Amino acid sequence: MTIRTRQSEKLLHLAIANALTIGMLFLMSAPFASGQTIVLRDLTLIESEKVISLDESQLRLAGGRTLTWDQILQADVDDRFQQQVDANITNIGQPTFRLKNRILADNFVLAADSAQALIDSPDPHIRFLANRAMMRSHAHSGKTEPAVVCMLRAMLAQKEFARQIDPPMEHLLFEDNSFSSVVHDLLPVFSDGEAASQAIADIGELGNERVLVNKLPVASVYLSLLGATAGQNIGNLPFPDTLNHWRTLVPVALGRIGQRTLQHTISGQDETFRIAATFYWSTCDKNGSLEKRILGLLRIASAWRDKFPNIARLSLQQAAKIAQGTRFQKDLDKVASKTPDTRG
Repeated sequence: MTIRTRQSEKLLHLAIANALTIGMLFLMSAPFASGQTIVLRDLTLIESEKVISLDESQLRLAGGRTLTWDQILQADVDDRFQQQVDANITNIGQPTFRLKNRILADNFVLAADSAQALIDSPDPHIRFLANRAMMRSHAHSGKTEPAVVCMLRAMLAQKEFARQIDPPMEHLLFEDNSFSSVVHDLLPVFSDGEAASQAIADIGELGNERVLVNKLPVASVYLSLLGATAGQNIGNLPFPDTLNHWRTLVPVALGRIGQRTLQHTISGQDETFRIAATFYWSTCDKNGSLEKRILGLLRIASAWRDKFPNIARLSLQQAAKIAQGTRFQKDLDKVASKTPDTRG
């Protein structure tokens, strides 16, 4: 065999080896070049399906499948999508995943940490859950004024998806899509004038008050009583017939109704109305004797501590505030020390 023949054979072998190497590298990298590798949080692996589009709600694959960001643990996708995918997993997926798990654990205090970044999400489902969690968290802390803002945001979000939500979250939905009844886990009971003023300003950012009330009739109750607490005249907001009796609480909150008139006002009304009326009358320093006001608040704390624990605790706090520096303070301190913390 000539030297030239040997050299030709070596060159042929080298070319074949190079071709095989390139082929193996191509095969090994094919899933990443032609599609992507996505790992879901349940460790399901999705390969060789191209990403066709994405937004702040979900990732869409060529096969028609869509994935919400909280479903995705990590993803290696086409270069033109990679940066945005990484950002959405970090900024949307991770806090949404934590939010849902904390809601399922009924821990709204921790849920609020994740919710804060999601309250303005373009996805109405996420926006609903985030604001609902913030509402519960504020209410559990006795901050009923900012809780109302989150409640109205959550209601507006719920109207967008018409009650379609993951079954484990259905218990968070507001009971009626007409939103024309007072919400039991956030009664319209307020005590902080400065916080009420801020809540009114924040609600104003949701749009014109009358337009808001047309969408959410119950907003008339909350806005009117926030206004009374803040010492602001909200205006003559329309009240639906089913809520018209709540209008009579505005003069109660302003301290313009005596005890006899109060008894007439609450006669025959449901318990939520009676609680709110008694609270406003008792916390107004223009009304009755100190002892009667404290007793009114203590009745709320005692009679409704199981059904309305947040309002019961708020009533006890207000009773202690009124009693401060008086002969009733020592007795109130004893009651407060024996009252369990019902915050979630």
